[in-house]
Amino acid sequence: MLDIGCGIGATLLAGNKLGLIGSGVEPNPFAGKYAKQHYNLDIVEDYFHPEHFADNFDIVILDQVLEHVPNPQQFIKDVFSVVKPSGLLYLGVPGNRGGIVRVLFSLLFQQNRMSIFNDNDVHINHFFRKGILHLSHSNNANIICKMRPGDYILQKPAVHSEQVGTKEEN
Repeated sequence: MLDIGCGIGATLLAGNKLGLIGSGVEPNPFAGKYAKQHYNLDIVEDYFHPEHFADNFDIVILDQVLEHVPNPQQFIKDVFSVVKPSGLLYLGVPGNRGGIVRVLFSLLFQQNRMSIFNDNDVHINHFFRKGILHLSHSNNANIICKMRPGDYILQKPAVHSEQVGTKEEN
């Protein structure tokens, strides 16, 4: 399992308890160091780059990250390059709940406008179902589960015998 944007490693710890072997990527040096020192987790303290990994993963977690990256199409392509054939990508983006009611509420109650639980200036991308479908289809992946607004599980297609991967599979 790979958790991109793993923070202090809570998801990796949960995976370890289930018997999964995991690695993480975390650009915040304080969070990455904390995960290494306190939980002895395998963390790359950097932004995600596929070159950091020699092997591919059965499961990749990308939770509340995609809305922060400048080029989500290229980023998802890079992420899928480290997912094994038939592997899973959990993709979580801020859900689109509330619509116009949410916008009106934030305008009426100014203190909510900069809440970390609402959209703010750190989200440079906003996703709706159609955008997630496009990202999925452009990588030949299938959405196999949509749990709630903003939470998806995508599956990378299996490799056919004539296709050869560039990374070693474990």
